[in-house]
Parts: sequence; C-alpha cells; structure tokens
Amino acid sequence: MKQLLLCLLFSVPAFADGQQRIQVNLSDEQLAKMPRWGKITASKPLPIAADMGWRYMGDRFVAAIDFYNDTTSPIELGEVESGCGCTAAGPVNHLVKPGETIPIVFNVKRKRLSRFEVASKIKWGTDTVVVTKTGEVRPRIVFGGLDLQKSG
Repeated sequence: MKQLLLCLLFSVPAFADGQQRIQVNLSDEQLAKMPRWGKITASKPLPIAADMGWRYMGDRFVAAIDFYNDTTSPIELGEVESGCGCTAAGPVNHLVKPGETIPIVFNVKRKRLSRFEVASKIKWGTDTVVVTKTGEVRPRIVFGGLDLQKSG
C-alpha cells in the first residue's frame, strides 16, 4: 500500500533549528477519508476560513486542505507557520508538480476549554495563504474512571 510520509512540525525544541519533528504515515485510504477544510489554487492564493467544529478536551482536530498547482511550473511548498504552537502541518518543503493536487494535513491540539481562532500561513515562492481555523474544545466527562463520551 502506498504511504504518504508527512513531517509534522511542533514548537517543542529538539533540534538546532528549534523544531521537533515526528513522522506520521497515512495510507491513501486514510487521506481520502480525512475531512477537507478547503482548497488552495496556486494561481489564486486566497485566504481560507475553516470551521473545525468541536472536540472533547484531549482530542485533536485533524483535517486537510488540498493544494492544487494549476500553473505550468513545479511549486515548492515552504514551511507552514503557526503562531500559537498548537498546530502542526505537513508536508513541508514538498515539490508539487504542475496539475498535481496534494493534501496539506493540519493537526491542532488545544489545551484549554474554549472557543478559539488560530491562523497558519502556507508559503510558496512569493505567495502566502492564511488559513484561519476556528473551533471549540468541550469538557470530557469521566465518571468513576469511565469516559462517558467514548462509551456511547
């Protein structure tokens, strides 16, 4: 089975450049089933607003934004920047061929109960797209060691 290797960047220092890297393998089937928050077209870099819905405390928001290279030249995606330290995204430093669409997978983990809005910047060449993500973290109810949200 073909695997897509994603390098996700977190704000926990581990290397000389201050970034910790982990690798996550996702199958084509997993990527196909992943929710999509939008689509970026290389020739028309417009901002994206993504409502991620809600998750219980401790759960991650995971979804993808498709990047479509509608130009006649290859495009190298740069790093995805996030100011909050709660968002990882990948692939980074990836060459997207003309006519190719690739998913940029976002993994967001919030540590506080609240509604929130976080922004990330996807860069390539001289272009940048801002992806604004909103969502809500709700309390998880545990009774006598039993996680009531998972036992439904």
